[in-house]
Amino acid sequence: MTLLTSHPAPLLGEDAYVDPLITGLRQWSAKSDDSSDQRRRSAEFIAGYQERLEALAGVRVPCLVMGFGQDVDTFVTRAREVAEAIPNSRYLELADAEHLAPVTDPPRVIEPVLSFFAGKGAETEVDRSGHDPRAGEPCQ
Repeated sequence: MTLLTSHPAPLLGEDAYVDPLITGLRQWSAKSDDSSDQRRRSAEFIAGYQERLEALAGVRVPCLVMGFGQDVDTFVTRAREVAEAIPNSRYLELADAEHLAPVTDPPRVIEPVLSFFAGKGAETEVDRSGHDPRAGEPCQ
Protein backbone atom coordinates (compact mmCIF):
# COMPACT_ATOMS: atom_id res chain seq x y z
CA MET A 1 0.00 0.00 0.00
CA THR A 2 2.88 2.38 0.73
CA LEU A 3 4.02 2.22 -2.88
CA LEU A 4 0.56 2.88 -4.26
CA THR A 5 -0.17 5.83 -2.01
CA SER A 6 3.17 7.62 -2.02
CA HIS A 7 4.79 7.24 -5.44
CA PRO A 8 3.89 8.49 -8.92
CA ALA A 9 1.71 5.94 -10.71
CA PRO A 10 3.71 6.06 -13.98
CA LEU A 11 6.92 5.08 -12.17
CA LEU A 12 5.29 2.10 -10.45
CA GLY A 13 5.37 0.23 -13.76
CA GLU A 14 9.16 0.50 -13.98
CA ASP A 15 11.06 -2.36 -12.32
CA ALA A 16 14.20 -0.25 -11.95
CA TYR A 17 12.21 2.24 -9.85
CA VAL A 18 10.13 -0.26 -7.85
CA ASP A 19 12.66 -3.01 -7.04
CA PRO A 20 14.81 -0.95 -4.61
CA LEU A 21 11.65 0.34 -2.94
CA ILE A 22 10.33 -3.18 -2.39
CA THR A 23 13.70 -4.28 -1.01
CA GLY A 24 13.69 -1.37 1.43
CA LEU A 25 10.10 -2.05 2.51
CA ARG A 26 10.91 -5.72 3.13
CA GLN A 27 13.87 -4.76 5.32
CA TRP A 28 11.79 -2.21 7.19
CA SER A 29 8.87 -4.58 7.77
CA ALA A 30 11.18 -7.35 9.00
CA LYS A 31 12.15 -5.25 12.02
CA SER A 32 10.49 -6.31 15.24
CA ASP A 33 8.38 -3.45 16.50
CA ASP A 34 5.60 -2.97 19.01
CA SER A 35 2.72 -1.93 16.76
CA SER A 36 0.49 -1.21 19.76
CA ASP A 37 2.87 1.60 20.72
CA GLN A 38 2.72 2.94 17.17
CA ARG A 39 -1.08 2.89 17.24
CA ARG A 40 -1.10 4.72 20.58
CA ARG A 41 1.24 7.43 19.29
CA SER A 42 -0.82 7.78 16.14
CA ALA A 43 -4.04 8.15 18.14
CA GLU A 44 -2.41 10.81 20.35
CA PHE A 45 -1.22 12.71 17.30
CA ILE A 46 -4.67 12.66 15.70
CA ALA A 47 -6.37 13.64 18.98
CA GLY A 48 -4.16 16.73 19.26
CA TYR A 49 -4.80 17.87 15.67
CA GLN A 50 -7.54 20.39 16.46
CA GLU A 51 -5.49 21.93 19.27
CA ARG A 52 -2.51 22.34 16.96
CA LEU A 53 -4.76 23.78 14.25
CA GLU A 54 -6.08 26.42 16.66
CA ALA A 55 -2.53 27.33 17.69
CA LEU A 56 -1.69 28.20 14.08
CA ALA A 57 -3.79 31.35 14.39
CA GLY A 58 -0.86 32.80 16.34
CA VAL A 59 1.62 32.43 13.47
CA ARG A 60 2.76 35.89 12.38
CA VAL A 61 5.28 35.10 9.65
CA PRO A 62 4.58 34.58 5.96
CA CYS A 63 3.73 30.94 5.24
CA LEU A 64 3.27 28.87 2.13
CA VAL A 65 1.13 25.78 2.67
CA MET A 66 1.22 23.12 -0.02
CA GLY A 67 -1.35 20.42 -0.62
CA PHE A 68 -0.84 17.43 -2.88
CA GLY A 69 -4.07 16.25 -4.50
CA GLN A 70 -3.08 12.56 -4.70
CA ASP A 71 -1.73 12.41 -1.15
CA VAL A 72 -3.67 9.78 0.79
CA ASP A 73 -1.57 10.27 3.91
CA THR A 74 -2.04 14.01 4.43
CA PHE A 75 -5.20 14.93 2.57
CA VAL A 76 -5.55 18.31 0.82
CA THR A 77 -8.48 18.98 3.13
CA ARG A 78 -6.01 19.10 6.02
CA ALA A 79 -3.60 21.30 4.07
CA ARG A 80 -6.44 23.70 3.29
CA GLU A 81 -7.44 23.76 6.97
CA VAL A 82 -3.86 24.61 7.92
CA ALA A 83 -3.73 27.39 5.33
CA GLU A 84 -7.03 28.80 6.57
CA ALA A 85 -5.80 28.70 10.17
CA ILE A 86 -2.62 30.69 9.47
CA PRO A 87 -3.36 34.39 8.94
CA ASN A 88 -2.33 35.68 5.51
CA SER A 89 -0.84 32.38 4.40
CA ARG A 90 -0.58 31.34 0.77
CA TYR A 91 -1.97 27.99 -0.37
CA LEU A 92 -0.65 26.00 -3.30
CA GLU A 93 -2.32 22.78 -4.37
CA LEU A 94 -0.62 20.48 -6.83
CA ALA A 95 -3.65 18.47 -7.92
CA ASP A 96 -1.83 15.48 -9.39
CA ALA A 97 1.05 15.30 -6.89
CA GLU A 98 1.37 12.53 -4.30
CA HIS A 99 2.75 12.41 -0.75
CA LEU A 100 6.37 12.02 -1.84
CA ALA A 101 6.28 14.75 -4.50
CA PRO A 102 9.14 16.63 -2.81
CA VAL A 103 11.26 13.50 -3.34
CA THR A 104 9.90 12.20 -6.65
CA ASP A 105 9.44 15.57 -8.39
CA PRO A 106 11.63 18.08 -6.52
CA PRO A 107 11.69 20.81 -9.19
CA ARG A 108 7.91 21.04 -9.22
CA VAL A 109 7.82 21.49 -5.44
CA ILE A 110 10.91 23.62 -4.88
CA GLU A 111 10.24 26.25 -7.57
CA PRO A 112 7.16 27.74 -5.86
CA VAL A 113 8.91 27.49 -2.48
CA LEU A 114 11.93 29.42 -3.76
CA SER A 115 9.64 32.00 -5.38
CA PHE A 116 7.81 32.40 -2.09
CA PHE A 117 11.06 32.88 -0.15
CA ALA A 118 12.27 35.34 -2.77
CA GLY A 119 9.20 37.44 -2.04
CA LYS A 120 7.59 36.78 -5.37
CA GLY A 121 4.74 34.82 -3.83
CA ALA A 122 3.94 31.39 -5.10
CA GLU A 123 2.70 30.55 -8.53
CA THR A 124 -0.54 29.07 -7.31
CA GLU A 125 -2.09 26.28 -9.29
CA VAL A 126 -5.21 26.43 -7.14
CA ASP A 127 -5.84 29.03 -4.48
CA ARG A 128 -7.94 28.50 -1.34
CA SER A 129 -11.22 29.16 -3.09
CA GLY A 130 -10.48 26.57 -5.76
CA HIS A 131 -9.81 29.32 -8.32
CA ASP A 132 -7.44 28.22 -11.07
CA PRO A 133 -5.24 31.21 -12.00
CA ARG A 134 -4.19 29.45 -15.19
CA ALA A 135 -7.69 30.25 -16.45
CA GLY A 136 -6.51 33.83 -16.98
CA GLU A 137 -8.36 35.50 -14.11
CA PRO A 138 -6.42 37.21 -11.32
CA CYS A 139 -6.36 35.59 -7.91
CA GLN A 140 -7.66 37.62 -4.99
